[in-house]
Parts: sequence; C-alpha cells; structure tokens
Amino acid sequence: MAAGIGADAAPATGKLAKNVSPSKLSKSAKAASDTPKGLPKKGNFAFLLELKTKSTASVYATTKRSKGTASARSAARSQLASVRAAQNRVIGDLPRKTSVLYETHAVAASVAVVSDVKNFAALRAISGVAAVHPIAPKSLSNSYAVPYQGGAAAWEAYGDLGQNSTIAIIDTGVDYTHANLGGPGTVEAYDTARANDTAVPDPNSYNRHGAKFNGTSPTADGQGLAYMWDFAGDDYNANPNPDPSAGEQPYQPVPHPDPNPLDCNSHGSHVAGTAAGFGENADGTTYDGTYDTDTPFDSMKIGPGVAPKARLYAFKVFGCSGSTDVVGEAIDKAMDPNGDGDMSDHADVVNMSLGSDYGFPDDGDSVLTNEASQIAGVTMVVASGNGGDVYDIGGSPGDAVRSIAVANSQDASSKVDSLNVTVNGTPQK
Repeated sequence: MAAGIGADAAPATGKLAKNVSPSKLSKSAKAASDTPKGLPKKGNFAFLLELKTKSTASVYATTKRSKGTASARSAARSQLASVRAAQNRVIGDLPRKTSVLYETHAVAASVAVVSDVKNFAALRAISGVAAVHPIAPKSLSNSYAVPYQGGAAAWEAYGDLGQNSTIAIIDTGVDYTHANLGGPGTVEAYDTARANDTAVPDPNSYNRHGAKFNGTSPTADGQGLAYMWDFAGDDYNANPNPDPSAGEQPYQPVPHPDPNPLDCNSHGSHVAGTAAGFGENADGTTYDGTYDTDTPFDSMKIGPGVAPKARLYAFKVFGCSGSTDVVGEAIDKAMDPNGDGDMSDHADVVNMSLGSDYGFPDDGDSVLTNEASQIAGVTMVVASGNGGDVYDIGGSPGDAVRSIAVANSQDASSKVDSLNVTVNGTPQK
C-alpha cells in the first residue's frame, strides 16, 4: 500500500514487516548509508528496494538470445517464483512500521515501501537488497500541437500511423468512452462507465469505432484485463500537503486498485489523444478519414494524435487530483501486462507525462525507466519538467538517461512573435 512524504505523513496500511531495529546495525552499515541529498530529515518517504535477484525480463532476454523464444518464456515464468520468494524474504526483514507500496518482477525484482527516513540505512542493510532508491511523488505534465510537430508530414512521407504498435499511457487513466479514442462519445456512455468505475470495463463502452484498446486478454490471476488497470483509486493522493484552493483532494496515501482505469481528471485522456487519438469531427463523431497533409485539422473538434493507428494500454496511477508514488508499479505492468513472467507482450512505447521537479538522480522510477529501455528496448517517453517558463527545472523520471525527455511547451495553439517569409515570390511555411 502507499504513503506520501513529509514529517506529518502517516505510515500506510498494508503488509507490515517484522521488527528490525536500526540501532542494531553495525557502525559500518550506518556509515555506508549515504542518505540521498534532498531527502527530508524526518517523516515518512517512499523507497524502491532493488533486489539482487534477476528480474523475469532479464532472464527472458538472456535466455532468448541463447535458446530462443519458447525457452525464454519458460525460463521467465520459472524466475517469477524466485523473485516472489526473494521479495517475501525482504518483506519479512523490513523495519518496524514499514509498509509495502508495491512489488515488481518484470522491469526489476524490487519492493517499493514507505518507511521513516531514519530507516534508510536499515533498508540498505537487509539481506538480498542491492540498492535503495528514493521515490519522489510525481505530478502531472502535458502539452500539445501535433500539426506544429510535423506529424501530418511524417504520416505522408513514411506511411506510418503507428499501426502494429502499442503505447502504454501511465497517467490519470483514460476516458475510453470518448469519440476521439473510438468510444460512443456520449455523456451517457461516460456517466454509465463512471457509475461502474471499479468493475472491469464494459466492452460496449469502448472500441465502438476502431480497436484502440485490447479488452480481451485477462491477467494471469483472472482479476482484470491485462492492458487496462487502475493502480490508485479515485481518492488516492500521495501529497501530504494538498492545496484545496487549487482543487486538490485531501491527502489519502493508500491506493485502492481496481480493474477500471476510467479517467476522472481528463489529463490522461488528453495525453492518450495526443499520442494515438483517432480525432473527433465537429459533430462529435470519431474521425475516420485519411491521415496525411490533407487531414482537416482546422475543422475538427479534436485533431488526431501522432500515431492514430496505435493501440493503447491504459494504466491509471493518480487519483482524481494530487500526486502519486505508484508509477513504478505501472512501468512493471507495461513490461508484463498479464503478469505471467513472460514479457513478450510488453508495450512498445511507454508515455509518462508526469514527474517531480528537481527529482532525485537515482529516483526509483528513473531506475525502472532505464531498466525497461535497456532490457526490453521499450521506448520510454517522459516529461522533462513542468516548472513553467524557467531554465533548468528538470525532473524525475525524465532524468533517466535512457528516456526520451520532452520539454514542456505552452502554446495553446497560439503563435507569438511569428515571422512570415516570402522567397522569390513564394510564401514559406
């Protein structure tokens, strides 16, 4: 389960560990703690405990190179049992009042916890733990402007609309009923889905106008769909100091996951549309025309996304407002959506329009971002920062060296200080 940061943050409920007193550590262990700069001096904080055990994705990748796909799948599924055993041993040795936030097996063998910052050295000293990484709470970030990015020209030049590609949207969820994403596109459809937003999505509420979501593949445990999941719950907020004047909901650090990633914020739906929306006509219907330089952007209610034929994985990590500590759990699911240890169904691209300004260089989410890219070749696209029109405000996990970090852009479809140029009587665009 989850918790946030700060001196006043209460420990999360969930799996509680046996007592391991920091006072019993050797002096050398305490000296080697190397507490990360920027960590609060007191209170609770989220940490990712990276284990020495190999991840299922790592075993899959190395076995595939030497013995082929069939052997790789078998080896990865066997490794899953080893990872679970290692995680259970570490959980049994956690310091008192430390709560488990989540566990990962695909992108890395790890256990994310919430613990008092004074336990940092104790966490590092647990047998089987290779490293301890802080997890800074992440907030939202997004921009738009497909025409300005040359998307239409690329469609025409290369004929690539994202077909046969998958994009995992790790965000506030997705309004899969929206016409831009192939849903019915009615208020009634959304309201019906909202009234049932802790249940597996009704197949009639999405993919009415094109197969944008895979709603047929269950998870290995049969608890939901492999490619649609809510890790947070609507009332979740990992920020211990919420701002009610900005509409932020109260601090509630315990996730209540369910199989329905319906968006109650709109940010994730915006991001999903930017990445892979079909487009929406002026009359509210799903656009089904061609994608090229003649696509009628100016007359559309919502323009198409950059890859309108790509399919989406919808992973919700935020409540209806506030921040989150469970991004890493969604990265892991993007690597192994059905949770069977076999990563052959991993997303091709992961989009995270989120981050923590001035985040830790070794933030747990940054570590997992690098692992997903290095092990499986997943393209990790992350917001670089969302600190406004100011230089040098980067964040995590956008600081991951293997991510494609995209800077914030605030255009609102407005052109400022533009220049029209004519060369030899021909206007230049």
